[in-house]
Amino acid sequence: MPFSYGFLYDSSKCLESEKAADHSGAGKGFAKMLKMVVIDNSAISRNLLSTILVNGGHEVIGDANTSSASLARMVKLRPQVVCIDIGHVEDGMEIIDDMRSALPTALLFLVSGKINPATLETAVQRGVNGFIVKPFNAATVLATIRNTIIKLARQHKANADV
Repeated sequence: MPFSYGFLYDSSKCLESEKAADHSGAGKGFAKMLKMVVIDNSAISRNLLSTILVNGGHEVIGDANTSSASLARMVKLRPQVVCIDIGHVEDGMEIIDDMRSALPTALLFLVSGKINPATLETAVQRGVNGFIVKPFNAATVLATIRNTIIKLARQHKANADV
């Protein structure tokens, strides 16, 4: 099933849902049960982030390290959202390029404890939609994903109205 920002956004309910959203950032009216994968070389980080995402109402359909076989397995799952940490990988930006190419409509979130301005700029140029900072704070992670989806949905709607 191809990803569409449209099914995440109902303009008539947007402001109503934003006002009703709880303070955890889960955004109950916006992004229920998005299919996500978590890619990180640290099993502990994968498990922590997966738990946060599931508790926030999302469906984690896979998790893996950054080996090429694992990445290929994750692509076959056709997730709508990919959370990936490339911090301990030599060819991290190439992995971002490969994921963007294989999953052109998926949202990509770069996960890292250390993101410098040059990495931020390069990641955005290569199609990363958002950033999740380690150590994880559940409310911040869920708010980041929710706000990115809202922003992209509004852009999509504005482009459709033009």
